[in-house]
Amino acid sequence: MITKHFFSIIFFCCLIGSVSRAQQITDSVPGTDPVPQDAIEFILDAFDSYTVVALGEGNHTNWQAATFRLQLIRDPRFSQKVQNIIVEFGTSRYQDVMDRYIAGGLVPFDSVRMCWQETTQPVIWEAPVYEEFFRAVRYLNQSLPDENQLRVLLGDPPIDWSEINTREELENWYNNRMITRPWGLSNVRDGNAYDVLVREVISNEEKALAIFGDQHFAKPDIEMGPGFFADYLRGNLFVQLENSYPGSTLAITTHTGAQKIEDSYPQILTWNKASIALLKNTKIGSIPWGPLKLEDFWDAILWLGPGSTISYSRLGYEIVKDDSYYSELLRRDKLWVGQYQNTLTRLREKYLEEAKSTK
Repeated sequence: MITKHFFSIIFFCCLIGSVSRAQQITDSVPGTDPVPQDAIEFILDAFDSYTVVALGEGNHTNWQAATFRLQLIRDPRFSQKVQNIIVEFGTSRYQDVMDRYIAGGLVPFDSVRMCWQETTQPVIWEAPVYEEFFRAVRYLNQSLPDENQLRVLLGDPPIDWSEINTREELENWYNNRMITRPWGLSNVRDGNAYDVLVREVISNEEKALAIFGDQHFAKPDIEMGPGFFADYLRGNLFVQLENSYPGSTLAITTHTGAQKIEDSYPQILTWNKASIALLKNTKIGSIPWGPLKLEDFWDAILWLGPGSTISYSRLGYEIVKDDSYYSELLRRDKLWVGQYQNTLTRLREKYLEEAKSTK
Protein backbone atom coordinates (compact mmCIF):
# COMPACT_ATOMS: atom_id res chain seq x y z
CA MET A 1 0.00 0.00 0.00
CA ILE A 2 1.35 3.43 -0.99
CA THR A 3 1.19 5.80 1.96
CA LYS A 4 0.84 9.55 2.24
CA HIS A 5 4.40 9.55 3.56
CA PHE A 6 5.59 8.10 0.25
CA PHE A 7 3.86 10.87 -1.69
CA SER A 8 5.33 13.47 0.66
CA ILE A 9 8.83 12.16 -0.08
CA ILE A 10 8.16 12.26 -3.83
CA PHE A 11 6.76 15.81 -3.59
CA PHE A 12 9.71 16.97 -1.51
CA CYS A 13 12.19 15.54 -4.01
CA CYS A 14 10.36 17.21 -6.91
CA LEU A 15 10.28 20.48 -5.04
CA ILE A 16 14.01 20.37 -4.33
CA GLY A 17 14.63 19.58 -7.98
CA SER A 18 12.48 22.50 -9.11
CA VAL A 19 14.18 24.91 -6.74
CA SER A 20 17.57 23.68 -7.89
CA ARG A 21 16.67 24.19 -11.57
CA ALA A 22 15.23 27.64 -10.79
CA GLN A 23 18.44 28.58 -9.02
CA GLN A 24 20.48 27.48 -12.03
CA ILE A 25 18.36 29.63 -14.32
CA THR A 26 18.62 32.77 -12.20
CA ASP A 27 22.21 32.48 -11.01
CA SER A 28 23.36 34.15 -14.22
CA VAL A 29 20.70 36.89 -14.14
CA PRO A 30 22.06 40.26 -12.96
CA GLY A 31 20.62 41.94 -9.90
CA THR A 32 19.49 40.81 -6.48
CA ASP A 33 16.50 38.64 -5.66
CA PRO A 34 13.36 40.79 -5.37
CA VAL A 35 11.74 40.96 -1.95
CA PRO A 36 8.00 40.18 -2.13
CA GLN A 37 5.84 42.06 0.34
CA ASP A 38 2.17 41.90 1.23
CA ALA A 39 0.53 43.84 -1.59
CA ILE A 40 -2.07 45.69 0.46
CA GLU A 41 0.50 46.78 3.04
CA PHE A 42 2.85 47.86 0.25
CA ILE A 43 0.26 50.02 -1.51
CA LEU A 44 -1.03 51.60 1.69
CA ASP A 45 2.52 52.51 2.68
CA ALA A 46 3.16 53.88 -0.82
CA PHE A 47 0.50 56.54 -0.34
CA ASP A 48 2.71 58.08 2.35
CA SER A 49 5.20 58.96 -0.39
CA TYR A 50 3.19 59.23 -3.61
CA THR A 51 0.19 61.25 -4.75
CA VAL A 52 -0.88 58.63 -7.30
CA VAL A 53 -0.39 54.90 -7.00
CA ALA A 54 -0.88 53.57 -10.53
CA LEU A 55 -2.09 49.97 -10.40
CA GLY A 56 -2.02 48.20 -13.74
CA GLU A 57 -4.89 45.83 -14.34
CA GLY A 58 -2.86 43.17 -16.12
CA ASN A 59 -4.96 41.50 -18.80
CA HIS A 60 -8.28 43.30 -18.85
CA THR A 61 -11.34 41.59 -17.27
CA ASN A 62 -9.36 39.17 -15.07
CA TRP A 63 -11.02 38.20 -11.79
CA GLN A 64 -7.86 37.99 -9.70
CA ALA A 65 -6.93 41.65 -10.17
CA ALA A 66 -10.56 42.68 -9.66
CA THR A 67 -10.78 40.70 -6.42
CA PHE A 68 -7.54 42.20 -5.17
CA ARG A 69 -8.74 45.74 -5.89
CA LEU A 70 -11.86 45.15 -3.82
CA GLN A 71 -9.81 43.73 -0.96
CA LEU A 72 -7.60 46.81 -1.11
CA ILE A 73 -10.34 49.43 -1.02
CA ARG A 74 -12.22 47.54 1.69
CA ASP A 75 -9.24 47.71 4.03
CA PRO A 76 -10.29 50.30 6.65
CA ARG A 77 -6.97 52.12 6.27
CA PHE A 78 -7.50 52.77 2.54
CA SER A 79 -10.26 55.36 2.90
CA GLN A 80 -8.28 57.06 5.66
CA LYS A 81 -5.41 57.70 3.23
CA VAL A 82 -7.04 57.92 -0.18
CA GLN A 83 -9.91 60.08 -1.39
CA ASN A 84 -10.16 59.12 -5.07
CA ILE A 85 -10.01 56.17 -7.45
CA ILE A 86 -9.62 57.02 -11.14
CA VAL A 87 -10.49 54.27 -13.60
CA GLU A 88 -10.02 53.64 -17.31
CA PHE A 89 -13.37 51.87 -17.61
CA GLY A 90 -15.69 54.88 -17.43
CA THR A 91 -16.32 58.02 -19.48
CA SER A 92 -15.95 61.44 -17.92
CA ARG A 93 -19.00 62.46 -19.96
CA TYR A 94 -21.10 60.96 -17.16
CA GLN A 95 -19.02 61.96 -14.12
CA ASP A 96 -22.04 63.66 -12.53
CA VAL A 97 -24.04 60.43 -12.81
CA MET A 98 -21.24 58.42 -11.21
CA ASP A 99 -20.85 60.96 -8.40
CA ARG A 100 -24.52 60.65 -7.48
CA TYR A 101 -24.47 56.86 -7.76
CA ILE A 102 -21.29 56.33 -5.71
CA ALA A 103 -22.62 58.71 -3.05
CA GLY A 104 -25.68 56.47 -2.63
CA GLY A 105 -28.18 58.54 -4.60
CA LEU A 106 -31.24 57.10 -6.31
CA VAL A 107 -29.99 56.94 -9.89
CA PRO A 108 -31.76 54.86 -12.60
CA PHE A 109 -29.44 52.02 -13.45
CA ASP A 110 -29.94 52.64 -17.17
CA SER A 111 -28.20 55.96 -16.55
CA VAL A 112 -25.41 54.38 -14.50
CA ARG A 113 -24.67 51.89 -17.30
CA MET A 114 -23.88 54.77 -19.62
CA CYS A 115 -20.72 55.39 -17.59
CA TRP A 116 -19.05 52.25 -18.96
CA GLN A 117 -21.14 51.64 -22.09
CA GLU A 118 -20.36 55.00 -23.74
CA THR A 119 -16.57 54.95 -23.51
CA THR A 120 -14.17 55.09 -26.45
CA GLN A 121 -13.55 51.35 -26.00
CA PRO A 122 -16.57 49.32 -27.17
CA VAL A 123 -17.61 46.02 -25.58
CA ILE A 124 -14.70 45.33 -23.21
CA TRP A 125 -16.08 47.17 -20.17
CA GLU A 126 -19.35 45.25 -20.51
CA ALA A 127 -17.67 42.40 -18.60
CA PRO A 128 -19.53 42.11 -15.24
CA VAL A 129 -16.34 42.65 -13.23
CA TYR A 130 -16.46 46.41 -13.91
CA GLU A 131 -20.07 46.92 -12.94
CA GLU A 132 -19.30 44.97 -9.78
CA PHE A 133 -16.50 47.42 -8.94
CA PHE A 134 -18.81 50.44 -9.07
CA ARG A 135 -21.44 48.63 -7.01
CA ALA A 136 -18.80 47.68 -4.43
CA VAL A 137 -17.60 51.26 -3.98
CA ARG A 138 -21.19 52.51 -3.65
CA TYR A 139 -21.90 49.87 -1.01
CA LEU A 140 -18.64 50.59 0.82
CA ASN A 141 -19.40 54.32 1.00
CA GLN A 142 -22.60 53.57 2.87
CA SER A 143 -20.51 52.30 5.78
CA LEU A 144 -18.02 55.17 5.79
CA PRO A 145 -18.29 58.58 7.47
CA ASP A 146 -18.78 61.47 5.04
CA GLU A 147 -15.18 62.64 5.33
CA ASN A 148 -13.83 59.21 4.32
CA GLN A 149 -16.15 58.39 1.45
CA LEU A 150 -14.44 57.50 -1.81
CA ARG A 151 -14.95 59.24 -5.12
CA VAL A 152 -14.63 57.35 -8.40
CA LEU A 153 -13.27 59.49 -11.22
CA LEU A 154 -13.94 58.40 -14.80
CA GLY A 155 -10.82 58.82 -16.91
CA ASP A 156 -11.97 58.06 -20.46
CA PRO A 157 -12.66 61.12 -22.66
CA PRO A 158 -16.22 61.95 -23.72
CA ILE A 159 -17.20 60.60 -27.12
CA ASP A 160 -20.50 60.65 -29.00
CA TRP A 161 -20.69 57.48 -31.10
CA SER A 162 -23.74 58.77 -32.97
CA GLU A 163 -21.43 61.23 -34.71
CA ILE A 164 -18.95 58.54 -35.84
CA ASN A 165 -20.00 56.44 -38.81
CA THR A 166 -16.75 55.41 -40.52
CA ARG A 167 -13.30 54.19 -39.57
CA GLU A 168 -11.88 57.41 -41.02
CA GLU A 169 -14.11 59.51 -38.77
CA LEU A 170 -12.96 57.49 -35.75
CA GLU A 171 -9.30 58.00 -36.65
CA ASN A 172 -9.92 61.70 -37.19
CA TRP A 173 -11.67 61.90 -33.82
CA TYR A 174 -8.49 60.62 -32.14
CA ASN A 175 -6.00 62.54 -34.25
CA ASN A 176 -7.84 65.83 -33.93
CA ARG A 177 -7.81 65.51 -30.16
CA MET A 178 -4.11 64.88 -29.67
CA ILE A 179 -3.15 67.17 -26.81
CA THR A 180 -0.08 69.39 -27.03
CA ARG A 181 1.92 69.50 -23.81
CA PRO A 182 5.18 71.34 -23.11
CA TRP A 183 7.05 68.05 -23.56
CA GLY A 184 5.19 66.87 -26.68
CA LEU A 185 1.94 65.37 -27.90
CA SER A 186 -0.37 63.20 -25.81
CA ASN A 187 -3.14 60.89 -27.00
CA VAL A 188 -6.62 62.00 -25.98
CA ARG A 189 -7.31 59.08 -23.64
CA ASP A 190 -4.26 59.55 -21.42
CA GLY A 191 -4.47 63.32 -21.78
CA ASN A 192 -8.04 63.37 -20.50
CA ALA A 193 -7.15 61.16 -17.52
CA TYR A 194 -4.20 63.45 -16.74
CA ASP A 195 -6.42 66.53 -16.80
CA VAL A 196 -8.94 64.85 -14.49
CA LEU A 197 -6.19 63.91 -12.02
CA VAL A 198 -4.69 67.40 -12.00
CA ARG A 199 -8.05 69.12 -11.62
CA GLU A 200 -9.73 66.79 -9.14
CA VAL A 201 -6.82 65.32 -7.17
CA ILE A 202 -3.49 67.09 -7.39
CA SER A 203 -4.85 70.66 -7.24
CA ASN A 204 -6.81 69.66 -4.13
CA GLU A 205 -3.76 68.04 -2.53
CA GLU A 206 -5.52 64.69 -2.39
CA LYS A 207 -4.48 61.11 -3.24
CA ALA A 208 -5.67 58.73 -5.93
CA LEU A 209 -5.47 55.06 -6.83
CA ALA A 210 -5.34 54.82 -10.64
CA ILE A 211 -6.65 51.64 -12.30
CA PHE A 212 -5.80 51.38 -16.01
CA GLY A 213 -4.18 48.97 -18.40
CA ASP A 214 -0.49 48.60 -17.56
CA GLN A 215 0.69 50.33 -20.75
CA HIS A 216 -0.79 53.63 -19.52
CA PHE A 217 1.76 53.56 -16.69
CA ALA A 218 4.80 52.50 -18.72
CA LYS A 219 7.69 54.79 -17.85
CA PRO A 220 9.58 55.18 -21.15
CA ASP A 221 8.40 57.83 -23.61
CA ILE A 222 8.46 55.64 -26.71
CA GLU A 223 6.34 55.07 -29.82
CA MET A 224 4.24 51.95 -30.29
CA GLY A 225 4.18 51.83 -34.10
CA PRO A 226 2.39 53.15 -37.19
CA GLY A 227 -1.26 54.09 -37.38
CA PHE A 228 -3.46 56.42 -35.38
CA PHE A 229 -2.10 54.90 -32.16
CA ALA A 230 1.48 55.74 -33.12
CA ASP A 231 1.81 57.99 -30.07
CA TYR A 232 0.05 55.63 -27.68
CA LEU A 233 2.93 55.50 -25.22
CA ARG A 234 4.31 58.90 -26.05
CA GLY A 235 2.99 61.14 -23.35
CA ASN A 236 1.04 58.37 -21.66
CA LEU A 237 -0.51 58.96 -18.25
CA PHE A 238 2.64 58.16 -16.26
CA VAL A 239 4.89 60.26 -18.52
CA GLN A 240 2.57 63.24 -18.24
CA LEU A 241 2.34 63.04 -14.47
CA GLU A 242 6.08 62.66 -14.02
CA ASN A 243 6.89 65.50 -16.42
CA SER A 244 4.61 67.86 -14.51
CA TYR A 245 4.96 66.44 -11.00
CA PRO A 246 8.24 64.52 -10.69
CA GLY A 247 8.15 61.76 -8.11
CA SER A 248 4.36 61.92 -7.75
CA THR A 249 3.51 58.50 -9.19
CA LEU A 250 4.39 54.89 -8.40
CA ALA A 251 3.82 52.53 -11.35
CA ILE A 252 2.84 48.90 -10.61
CA THR A 253 2.40 46.26 -13.30
CA THR A 254 0.15 43.29 -12.59
CA HIS A 255 1.41 39.89 -13.71
CA THR A 256 -1.39 37.93 -15.35
CA GLY A 257 0.41 35.60 -17.68
CA ALA A 258 3.67 36.87 -19.17
CA GLN A 259 5.37 33.47 -19.44
CA LYS A 260 8.70 35.19 -19.93
CA ILE A 261 8.65 36.35 -16.33
CA GLU A 262 7.91 32.91 -14.90
CA ASP A 263 10.51 31.29 -17.16
CA SER A 264 13.19 33.88 -16.38
CA TYR A 265 12.57 33.94 -12.64
CA PRO A 266 10.88 30.67 -11.59
CA GLN A 267 11.16 31.57 -7.90
CA ILE A 268 8.21 33.89 -8.39
CA LEU A 269 6.04 30.75 -8.41
CA THR A 270 6.83 30.33 -4.69
CA TRP A 271 5.56 33.78 -3.74
CA ASN A 272 2.38 34.21 -1.74
CA LYS A 273 -0.49 35.43 -3.87
CA ALA A 274 -1.12 39.17 -3.66
CA SER A 275 2.55 40.03 -3.22
CA ILE A 276 4.37 43.07 -4.60
CA ALA A 277 8.09 43.51 -5.15
CA LEU A 278 10.14 46.47 -6.33
CA LEU A 279 11.89 45.87 -9.67
CA LYS A 280 14.90 48.19 -9.66
CA ASN A 281 18.24 46.33 -9.68
CA THR A 282 16.57 42.94 -9.22
CA LYS A 283 16.64 39.73 -11.23
CA ILE A 284 13.05 40.27 -12.34
CA GLY A 285 13.70 43.90 -13.15
CA SER A 286 16.61 42.93 -15.39
CA ILE A 287 14.43 40.69 -17.61
CA PRO A 288 14.64 42.01 -21.20
CA TRP A 289 11.39 43.77 -22.17
CA GLY A 290 11.29 44.93 -25.75
CA PRO A 291 14.31 47.16 -26.33
CA LEU A 292 14.73 47.76 -22.58
CA LYS A 293 14.31 45.89 -19.29
CA LEU A 294 11.21 45.27 -17.20
CA GLU A 295 12.41 47.71 -14.53
CA ASP A 296 12.56 50.45 -17.18
CA PHE A 297 8.80 50.19 -17.65
CA TRP A 298 7.43 49.90 -14.11
CA ASP A 299 8.53 50.40 -10.51
CA ALA A 300 7.02 47.25 -9.03
CA ILE A 301 5.20 44.03 -9.93
CA LEU A 302 2.00 42.64 -8.40
CA TRP A 303 1.88 38.83 -8.25
CA LEU A 304 -1.56 37.22 -8.12
CA GLY A 305 -0.51 33.68 -9.02
CA PRO A 306 0.77 31.84 -12.10
CA GLY A 307 -0.59 32.93 -15.44
CA SER A 308 -2.20 29.51 -15.86
CA THR A 309 -4.47 30.19 -12.86
CA ILE A 310 -5.81 33.57 -14.01
CA SER A 311 -9.52 33.54 -14.89
CA TYR A 312 -11.71 36.06 -16.67
CA SER A 313 -15.09 37.75 -16.37
CA ARG A 314 -17.20 36.84 -19.39
CA LEU A 315 -19.77 38.90 -21.26
CA GLY A 316 -23.37 38.16 -20.28
CA TYR A 317 -26.69 38.01 -22.11
CA GLU A 318 -27.66 41.47 -20.90
CA ILE A 319 -25.78 43.17 -23.74
CA VAL A 320 -27.37 41.12 -26.53
CA LYS A 321 -31.01 41.03 -25.39
CA ASP A 322 -31.92 44.35 -26.93
CA ASP A 323 -31.83 44.27 -30.74
CA SER A 324 -30.78 47.88 -31.19
CA TYR A 325 -28.02 47.84 -28.57
CA TYR A 326 -26.66 44.54 -29.88
CA SER A 327 -26.48 46.03 -33.40
CA GLU A 328 -24.84 49.17 -32.05
CA LEU A 329 -22.16 47.17 -30.25
CA LEU A 330 -21.39 45.29 -33.47
CA ARG A 331 -21.17 48.60 -35.33
CA ARG A 332 -18.82 50.25 -32.84
CA ASP A 333 -16.60 47.20 -32.56
CA LYS A 334 -16.30 46.95 -36.34
CA LEU A 335 -15.30 50.62 -36.54
CA TRP A 336 -12.66 49.92 -33.87
CA VAL A 337 -10.82 46.70 -34.72
CA GLY A 338 -13.59 44.13 -34.93
CA GLN A 339 -12.17 41.86 -32.25
CA TYR A 340 -15.54 41.11 -30.64
CA GLN A 341 -17.62 40.38 -33.76
CA ASN A 342 -17.58 36.60 -33.35
CA THR A 343 -17.97 36.78 -29.57
CA LEU A 344 -21.04 39.00 -29.81
CA THR A 345 -22.58 36.90 -32.59
CA ARG A 346 -22.15 33.64 -30.68
CA LEU A 347 -23.48 35.19 -27.49
CA ARG A 348 -26.56 36.47 -29.32
CA GLU A 349 -27.20 33.09 -30.94
CA LYS A 350 -26.88 31.30 -27.62
CA TYR A 351 -29.22 33.77 -25.95
CA LEU A 352 -31.87 33.34 -28.66
CA GLU A 353 -31.60 29.54 -28.45
CA GLU A 354 -32.07 29.53 -24.68
CA ALA A 355 -34.86 32.08 -24.84
CA LYS A 356 -36.67 29.92 -27.40
CA SER A 357 -36.26 26.75 -25.34
CA THR A 358 -37.80 28.35 -22.26
CA LYS A 359 -41.01 29.43 -24.01
